[in-house]
Amino acid sequence: MGYVDRKQFLEDVPWTNFTLLNGWVLYPPSWGAARYCRINGIVHIDLMIKDGTISTAVATLPVGFRPMEYVNLACAMYGNAHFHSYIYPNGNVTLAGGNSTWVSINASFLPEQ
Repeated sequence: MGYVDRKQFLEDVPWTNFTLLNGWVLYPPSWGAARYCRINGIVHIDLMIKDGTISTAVATLPVGFRPMEYVNLACAMYGNAHFHSYIYPNGNVTLAGGNSTWVSINASFLPEQ
């Protein structure tokens, strides 16, 4: 295994927009969000999205922003329903169950190092 510069995983990175996948779009575009950042070594994600395909990847985090192990989140969606979102070590952010009228995901976690 070659040299890995761990400093690159600790540097602050400002809010960066996700590329949304599988039909997901901002909800509504005027105040929806689909972004991530890293501050003081902690990754933060902020998603307010709609209309995508449930149980598929919403977006993928790049290397340096991915969790070491999968992250299981309890989140809110349309109709005061609750569901689970998972962030996998490969960077995929997915939803488990529910509907796609609107979905809000906000999380903070330690990235891989």
